[in-house]
Parts: sequence; C-alpha cells; structure tokens
Amino acid sequence: MLRDRAPLVTIVGPAGIGKTRLALEVTSQVDALTCDLDPVSDPDVLVDVIARACRLQSTSLADLVRALGRRQGPTVLLLDNAEHVVDPLAELLVSLLDGVEDLSVLVTSQIRLGLPEEICFDLDPLDTDVAVRLFESTAARVVPKQTLDPVLTRAIVEGLEGLPLAVELAATRLRYRSLQELAEHDRIPVKMLFRGDRSLPPRSRSLQLALGSSWELLAPHLEEACQRLAVFEGGFRIEAASAVLEDPEPTVAALRDHSLLWSRVWSGRSRFGLYDSVRRFVLETKVDSTTLEAFETSHAQHYAERGRHWLDAFNGAQPTEARDWIAEERVNLQKGFDRMCTRRPELAADLVAAMSPVVAYEGPVARNLEILHAGLDCARRAQSPKRIARALADLARSHNIRGSFAAARQFGEEGARLEAGPESVEALVSQAHATFRSGETEEANRLLERVRIAASDDPLLVGQLRTQEAMFASVGPPDRAARLATRLREFAEANGQTRLFALTPFLQAGAAERLGDLRGAEAFLEDAVRSFRALREPMYLGVAHGQLARALLRDGRVKAAYDRLQSALAEVEALGGMLAQGFLRIAELEVLVKLGRTSEAKSRLALARECIDAIEMPPLHEQLAAMERVVGVDRPSDEVRVDRDGRRFIRRDREVDLVRRRAVRRVLARLAAASERGEGPLSWQTLHEAGWPDLSASDEGARNRTYTAVWTLRTLGLEANIETSGDGYRLVHVHVLDM
Repeated sequence: MLRDRAPLVTIVGPAGIGKTRLALEVTSQVDALTCDLDPVSDPDVLVDVIARACRLQSTSLADLVRALGRRQGPTVLLLDNAEHVVDPLAELLVSLLDGVEDLSVLVTSQIRLGLPEEICFDLDPLDTDVAVRLFESTAARVVPKQTLDPVLTRAIVEGLEGLPLAVELAATRLRYRSLQELAEHDRIPVKMLFRGDRSLPPRSRSLQLALGSSWELLAPHLEEACQRLAVFEGGFRIEAASAVLEDPEPTVAALRDHSLLWSRVWSGRSRFGLYDSVRRFVLETKVDSTTLEAFETSHAQHYAERGRHWLDAFNGAQPTEARDWIAEERVNLQKGFDRMCTRRPELAADLVAAMSPVVAYEGPVARNLEILHAGLDCARRAQSPKRIARALADLARSHNIRGSFAAARQFGEEGARLEAGPESVEALVSQAHATFRSGETEEANRLLERVRIAASDDPLLVGQLRTQEAMFASVGPPDRAARLATRLREFAEANGQTRLFALTPFLQAGAAERLGDLRGAEAFLEDAVRSFRALREPMYLGVAHGQLARALLRDGRVKAAYDRLQSALAEVEALGGMLAQGFLRIAELEVLVKLGRTSEAKSRLALARECIDAIEMPPLHEQLAAMERVVGVDRPSDEVRVDRDGRRFIRRDREVDLVRRRAVRRVLARLAAASERGEGPLSWQTLHEAGWPDLSASDEGARNRTYTAVWTLRTLGLEANIETSGDGYRLVHVHVLDM
C-alpha cells in the first residue's frame, strides 16, 4: 500500500496483536520518520511530539507542514499507538495530507481514524502453526535446555487464540511454571501473562496492562456491553446479543471499531465475538459474580429458547439449517449447560436437548453419550417428567444408532413409563425399535400398537410410527413393505418432514431388492445419496453410499463398488462424518477382499481401526475384527503395564514417564486402583479430588481440569485403555504393577 503511494494506511487490531511490530518491519524497508504517540496525554502537544520525534524544527502545524514539505522525495511517517488521540490526530492528518506532497502516513491504532483517505488493514491473530513456532522460539530463549511436548504446546497456544503478545508472555512463564502446569489451565489467566523485562514499555510487559489501556478508551455504556457480551464463548449472532443488550446493532459496531470484537461469516450470516483475551480480562477483573450470574442466566435462557425452535426445525422442514445452527452455537450451548448445571438444572436439560440432533446422531460416541447422561441427570434434579422423558428418548435413540439395543430398550422403557406426553411416546418408539432389532418381533409389534394409540394426530409422532411400521414390514412380504415405504414417503412430503422424506429410499430399496429389482434398489439408494448430500448429513450419506456399494457388489460390479467407496470416503470426510467413515471403511475392506487385493486390505486396516476406535461403536468393532480375521491379521494387544503409583506406563515396549506430571500421575494412579479393585467408572469429581487434592474449584473448572488430564493420558498412548461412559472414566486392558 505504501509503495503505491497510499496517503493514509491504518493497521488496526486489538492490544497485543502485533501492530507495532508489523509497522516497524514495513517501515524498516523505507526511510521513514517514526513517532510513538503512547506518551501523549495532552492533544494540544501532538504537533510538538511528532516534530521532536521526527527531528524537525517546528513550533506550529504550519511549521510542521513546511518542514515535511522540504524533504526530498516521498516521505513516510509512522505514528504508532494512536488509539487514545484518534480525534485530534485525524484533524491534524487532514492538514498534513493536504499540505505535504508525496506524504504517506502509516498509523497503528486499536480504533480506525475514519478519514476518507484511510485504508484500514485489519490485523488478524496468528494461525496455530505460526503461533506454535513463536511459542517455541520464545521458550528457547527463556529455558534453552527444555524439550517441549508438541501436544501440550499446541493446546496452550490454541487456548491463547493466536494473540502474539499472549503467546510470548505464556512462553516466558516457563521460567517459573512447567509446560504441564500451563497446559492444566483451560485458559491461562490474564494476570499470569507478564514478564519482568523493564526495558520494554508497560503494555509489552503485561497482557493485563495492555488490555487495561484498551478498557480506558471505552465509554461507560461500552464497558457494560463488554461485561454482558463476555458470557458468549465462541462468538454470537446479533439476535443472540439481544439477550443481554437492549440495542445490539450500534453497540456491536462500536466495539468492533474499538478492535475488541472479531467478525466473520458463518453459513452466510455475520458472527461476532470478543477476542478471547479481552473476554477473559473482563471476566477476571471487570465484573462481579452476582452481575455475571444474571448475564449468564439470560444467555442460557436465550439458547434454550432458540434450541426448542431449532429442534422443531430439525424434525420438520429445515434439518440442515438446524444442524448448522447447532454446529455454530455448540460452544455456547455447552457453556450454558456447564453454568446452569447446578444453578438452573431445568435450563441445563433444555440446552442438552438442543444439542441432541448432533450428539445423538454423530461421533465421538463416548463423549456424546456423556453429554446426554449429564442432561438426564439435570432433568432428574429439575424434577420435570417431560424433560426426563426427553432425555431418556435421546439416550435411547443414540444407543439404537450405536447398536447398543439392550441399553436403548432400558432407556426407552423408562421414558415410556413416565407418560409425559409426546416425549414419552418418542421413548416408546425407540424401545420398540430396539426390541425389533433384538429379534423380538412379537413384543416389538405390541409396543408399536401402544405408539399407534398414543400418537393421535401429532405429525411428528405419526411419522415415527409409520417409519417403524415400514421397517418392521421389511421382514414380511416384500410387496407390503414396498407399499408401506411408499406411503411413508408420501406422508413425509405432505407434512414437510424433510429428513424423514430423505430416509424413506432406504426402506424402498430394501423392498425392491427383496422383489428381485436390483436396479430399482440402486435407483432408490442413489436418491438417498442425493437427498442426504443436499442435507449435508454425513452419517446417513455414508450409510447410503455404503449400502449402494454393497448392492453393486451383490450385482457383481465389484470395481464400480470400489470406485463408489473412494468418492464416498472423500465426501463424508469433508463433512466431518466420523460414524459414516466407520461404515465406509468396513465396506472398503470387504470390496478389496472381493477384488483379491488382500495385501491392500491389510494396509487399509490401520485407517479403519483408527476411525472405528475413535467412535467406539461395538457393531463396527465386531465387523472390523471379522475383517482382520479374513485378511489374516491379528490385532495388536492393547494391554499395557501401569505403575500402581501412576509414575509411568509401558505400552509395546515404549515407556512413558509421568514423574513430572503430578496431577496427571495422581489421576492415573486413582484409575489404576479402581481397575485393580474392579470398581466401576470413576466420576470427574472423584478424579479431580485425586489429581488436585488441595485445590478447590468451581464445577466447571474441576470438570475441565479432569477432562484435560484424561485427554493428556490418551494422547500419551492410553487412547484405547481409557473408556468413557455416562458415569465417568475407567481403565481397561491393563496390568497394574509395582514398577
């Protein structure tokens, strides 16, 4: 921009983003005059400060204009840290740019100047890889001999949101704290991010001081707005901001102009959020707990209400939009749940229900089951039969998808017994489905008759009833199955149930195949592929692709089946469908065996195992084990030797030392003791007490610490040995020894 003779360029961004560093790097390539405006407290001396910094003889604006005009050739003037003198500086620059030919001004500021000539360059945070390199290079100067764990380093940097000053300051803390101790913080507190180098200006020595200077620039109403918006984590839409702000549009615009908010487009809609460092600064220093709780409750109420709307949309005519909203707001939904879990359990249960279209249908299964169980616990504490039935229905549906039919029957039966209206009927539907899949057709039909009586004229329940009727018919005469599948499709279309309409080709394909119409079955499955591609729903898209590949196999078109699976894998991977990838990886192995490419199948086993281990779905584990036997591969043992004190473990002759990781070591020791005694899963509360015996914390903080410790153990090699269930964590396939 400067090379193109742009008259005024402003580098804009929040405190600590690296505006000064970038400006100095740019101006080092030209003969620039530089002035730091940070010490200016009186706008009346602005001209004198700029003149002295530029070593120009001037006592007035006119003198400064003449002095700059006498310089030979183009002149570049850098004015650094201008946010606190924006208005007087803007007036001064109008005169300078009008009066000095070939003058280019580069300004760094948290607030744009608002002049017509101004070109704003918004400076973004570092991407993760660059931030990791900055952390490592800073750490190498502070603790030259220390080796950094790349997993922990990356986790720390991601928590700092790529803010260069925060990354550097965190790395300097390695002089006093271990990498593990830094990583144990969900977010490193702002007050911890400082260094004692007195040669640097205060804003470069402490993140809290840097952010404090930004805070001083805000009008009182914007200060309050920051306090209110700090409850949003992961950003917000404008309509969500209205839950805590009376007039969000101009307020959000003003905070954006102060470089306190980021903005981006998600699914075609604008999204905003306080920079995480700003948000934590506000929460740690600028808002009292009572006020914060009120804002947090308003935040949770908004998302619970919107969640109910999107649940209806998911089951109706807008399933894709509903899933997109849940994906976009997943962090806020989870955060709202964490906050309301003890304060307002009824709100917490509603927030889990809002997440259910994602957590009930998609992976990772174990983590999602944990969320659904937590929602059930909150519904029970709220003593709300409808919420309890809703949570039980979601759990039953998730277990049906996972193939755990005994658990699905248990949860479905419990929900149906509550007689809590449509929610109980949905639980009964899941119970009937699990009973049918368990082979008890007569009992399943008896349960379905109860659904038929209870469904009445509720379109959603009638759709679920007809779906089960069509599925049950798949074991009867194929012509009846075809009729019921066609009727179901017509019903779904007439009632605007888009997702159900997309599901019916599966049933139609099954009936067509049983009638001997293989090409008709393929056509129905192609229809399913098109429908779920349009809905961007990875799980059923993967199932449709997989069933189509198997249909091609049965028709003898093995090469076509293989080609189909390769394109399908690329498609569902792009959508992030872990469950779908599991289905497809198994089908891929079957096709490779049919093609006689056994050695290639062996080489693909590792990919299939990695995917299926991640989603923890028992039927797929069984299918994978069968394929391993077919290709003649014995799965390596997952058993490990664990020291009873948690100081180390050995996996496949690789020893992992945990001596310096005190909290993680204590968590592993507690898990090992439970494994020896045959205890069931340990709750996060129990593990937190073991890992941090002398440290009290909020439920949210304790849960995050425990989750981080378990995650650390998994990344170090125990991913196959720590099982997660709704009740907690436990070690499996281990030998506990004194080592």
